[in-house]
Amino acid sequence: MNKISYSQLSMFSECPLRWKLNYVDDLRISESNIHLIFGTAMHETLQMYLEIMYNDSIKNADKLDLNTMLRDNLIEQ
Repeated sequence: MNKISYSQLSMFSECPLRWKLNYVDDLRISESNIHLIFGTAMHETLQMYLEIMYNDSIKNADKLDLNTMLRDNLIEQ
């Protein structure tokens, strides 16, 4: 089942050709910004926590230094 997000609908209403190039032809240009960088770093940090929590134990997940892990993920991004 295909889904259309609000941003896709908004883009289509502004310029159908731009929407086609982005989503049909897959020619979109990815622009990085602080919000995307932080979101990606936070996602990776939480993903690691959850993987350890579910695959090992909550106790070991709680031992993770999440602040350092988030910092390192931000630097990597």
